[in-house]
Parts: sequence; C-alpha cells; structure tokens
Amino acid sequence: MKWSSSYLFFVCGVWFLFTQSIAVHADVDGQERSWLPINQTELNEVYSSSFNLTSAREQTLAQVIAEKQRSLQNQPKKLERYNSRMAPWVDALLPEDTIYLLDNPNFSLPVLIAGDGEKIHTIRMMVPLVNYSREEQELGFSFLSDIHEKAFGFAWTAARTWPRDSLEATWTAAAERGREERAVSSRNEMLITHHADGLTAATFGVPPDLVIYTITARERCIPNLDEITRSLGFICVNN
Repeated sequence: MKWSSSYLFFVCGVWFLFTQSIAVHADVDGQERSWLPINQTELNEVYSSSFNLTSAREQTLAQVIAEKQRSLQNQPKKLERYNSRMAPWVDALLPEDTIYLLDNPNFSLPVLIAGDGEKIHTIRMMVPLVNYSREEQELGFSFLSDIHEKAFGFAWTAARTWPRDSLEATWTAAAERGREERAVSSRNEMLITHHADGLTAATFGVPPDLVIYTITARERCIPNLDEITRSLGFICVNN
C-alpha cells in the first residue's frame, strides 16, 4: 500500500497522540537541556541536500490544519470531526511550541519539528519502509544517519548507526512480544531508546510497514507506548 505524505502526516499525528514522557533526562548541572544542537536552518539544509531539493517544503501545524479545514468547507460533518480530532493536539502545545512539517513531494519521509524559531527541541521522523525500493531505503537511511549524527554531535559517536541498529531491535522486540502473547506487558519493550548528554533518541516500529524515530531534548516529548488511551498532544505533552 502506498502512503501519501498528507496521510502519513495524519498517521504520524495519531501516533503522537499515543506518546507521553517517561523519565527525566538531565545534563551535568541537573537541568533539562532545552534545545537540540541542530537548528531549523541546518535541519532544512540537510533535508534539502539529502533529497536534492532546492528547498524543503515547510509548513506549520497551523497552516496544515487551515489548509485541511478549507478543503472541508463544503463537508460540514467531516469538518466537525476533523476539528474535534485536532483540538487536543493543538491544546497540548506549550506557548513556545511551534510544530513544523518538512515534506518532500517526491520522497515519502515527513519530518515533524517542535521548537521556537531557529531553536529545535524535538524531531520526529516517520519512515514508511514498506513503500521504499532498495535504493530509496539507502537514501532514507543516509538522511536519518546524517540527522542523528548532527543532532548528537560529539556526545554520541554511534549516532550514525542508530537508525538501522534501533530498527532491527524494535522490530525484533515487536515480533517477540507478538509470539509470546503476554497478557500483561509494557509496550515500551518495543521502544528502543538511547540517552546521551541530556538528549534522547527513541525508535518504535511496526514490522514490516513503518518506523518512527524521535530525537528530543525534552522529557515530555519522549514516547511512552503504554499511554495509548489518552489524547496526549501532537508531538509533546503539556503536563
């Protein structure tokens, strides 16, 4: 099944509704690190360079919502359902949070960014591997490796291999959980994480379809797969 970028954006948002912070990650002075080392311009440049774009298509969450609302103006029931579905995502944002979407019409790998202007605190990337050819997989993983390496810098020398290593680990965990059919277990066993210098990388995948990568400097933006019954915000949790 081919997944369009707009549909992926919605699906990715649904998965964000299923996330909540799980633990405090602090730097050496005990304070939560506020921002990732990579900024908005640098991320855009990596994205554009990786996919041979003149510039990445960038939209804010507000722009995406407004565009969808305009398309549903003549369908009041669908518009009402859409507004109801989006409300908790918007309400959960903190005042300084702006959500951006980087999108490529020729390659399906949407990137959601939470931050304030040039400053970024969370990056989330949804990778529909089931759609990719072998060449596209290589291109996608090259981009993912570049982003992880730049986001963690010298704090984590193995950041570049994380996208492939964590994908294998999360799919293995998902398969084992499915085979064992345990009545009581934590879904977070399928969430593969690494913490370095106050930053967190987290990977969750649904084999063989897709994998979701998160890089964050904020506690409230680390996924918690056990909290799947609450509306917890589009990318981060405001609680």
